[in-house]
Amino acid sequence: MRLCIGMVGLFILFNYLQGTAQNKEYYCGWDNTTPDVSSTSSPCFDVDDIMQNCTPVYVRINLHFFVNDNCNGQVQQMDKNQKDVYRIAEEMIHYANATYENNEAQWQVPNPVVPCVPIRLVLKGIYMHCKSDAVGIVNTTELNDEFGVNKTTAINFYIADTDIGASGIGLHNDRCGSATFFNKESWWTIGNFVHELGHILTLRHAFENDGCGDTPKITHSWDKDCDGILESSNDRDLNEINLTCWNKLEPNKHPGEPGYSDINHNTVHDCDEQPPCTESPCCRQEFMDNNVMSYSAAKLALTECQVRRMLTDLSGFNCDLIEKIGGCPPASAFITQTPEDLKDQTRCQECLILEASVNDYEYELKIYERINNQEILVYNGGWKTGPALTFCYRTGSAFLGFINYLKPNTNYIAYLKTKNQCSEDNFSYPFTTNSSDCGAVSYESLSVIPNPGFDQVYLEFTSGFINEHLSVIAKDLITGHHYSLIQDHITIQGTNHINLDISHLPSGTYTFLLIGDNSIYQNNFIKM
Repeated sequence: MRLCIGMVGLFILFNYLQGTAQNKEYYCGWDNTTPDVSSTSSPCFDVDDIMQNCTPVYVRINLHFFVNDNCNGQVQQMDKNQKDVYRIAEEMIHYANATYENNEAQWQVPNPVVPCVPIRLVLKGIYMHCKSDAVGIVNTTELNDEFGVNKTTAINFYIADTDIGASGIGLHNDRCGSATFFNKESWWTIGNFVHELGHILTLRHAFENDGCGDTPKITHSWDKDCDGILESSNDRDLNEINLTCWNKLEPNKHPGEPGYSDINHNTVHDCDEQPPCTESPCCRQEFMDNNVMSYSAAKLALTECQVRRMLTDLSGFNCDLIEKIGGCPPASAFITQTPEDLKDQTRCQECLILEASVNDYEYELKIYERINNQEILVYNGGWKTGPALTFCYRTGSAFLGFINYLKPNTNYIAYLKTKNQCSEDNFSYPFTTNSSDCGAVSYESLSVIPNPGFDQVYLEFTSGFINEHLSVIAKDLITGHHYSLIQDHITIQGTNHINLDISHLPSGTYTFLLIGDNSIYQNNFIKM
């Protein structure tokens, strides 16, 4: 692995990102043992055919984030709450794919060819881990050993801290990478993400010997200390050879203004230097680079050679990363819970996060209670239009606005199906509800006679309370619609009977819910 030193700005604006001072260290790591992609064998697709027809190649990726050891609080490196990160992560994948889809011409090349980039990312999972001060970059392999999911069939990418500045790394042989920051509001982090994915798919830096003749080496030398001698140094402040520009600087700027820089620390703006000093080459457009694999803010261009190298690597060494070739983006289903929900057993209201599912135009969620190796259906949301978001439930009398009840300290399994116009995906997620009483209600059995039934049914249940007020609801397990049947039934202690007119209910499968202050009675029923 090599460490590559350059410059990075703190805040970057997208339209060529004029005016961010180059005052932060930027380290980029990658495998220096990546194979010559031309020597790979047994390709799983024809690169020429893919390039000629711009056939999409969908590549699986998992994203990983970290919270503190106690599983509470903001997500590290993000300053976001846990539930927000699922949405942000999906948006980042969308923006990365937009970078591929809207590939631009390489600057500083006469009559450049703008190749189509067929590669698209498919998010397969978003994972949060309870590990305080997780460190990536040089420790990314260790993170991947501990937390990687499907490491041979998906790229695993981590957002973790480092002690060497704003950084990223892409490791080809381990199919993983990491970065220190991930925010769609800061364009450079999207470019940095795509940059590291390039390393994972065997690309090298555009300003080095990268094996591509169409990636110009846009570097410069600058006599920073004005002594008339160009000096090479491992100290970035002293080095004057093979420099790159993060962004274009503008003359007549003052400290704190966009476009100002004082790289040589002589209190003079780098574009306003006076003899014997010379202005920085970064004040001229000819030294700007927009290649994805450059050390620049405008990571917007991949050349034909670079695209072919990535595709050749995918077709040989990394065939197993491919979810699909051709057609529309594949639907992907995923369910998880936030670490704070999983850790805190006193929560009375929790959610299943479905939001990491992608390319989904419709979804169906079913939940089963697991009893003695049997699965009993307790929720069927039916097919719903739109992307999957969340399913929230309560386990007691608290949070009265939530109609979805699950028993506390009980094993369940959720099944999610997602689909779009050309594909469908499935995901199962076993989980256990919290053990707190949550202003507890007791979950009691309910008999429905006959079952299936037509216009009249007979409900029977045993109550341990006198004068408990119950509401009776029929919940359609397919449509999710709720029918209020009785608003206030008063119990007697012992066996209770309710004659129920259900003639107005459409035919279908229902759950009858009798909800009181102290008890919930529930059973499934088929209306003929």
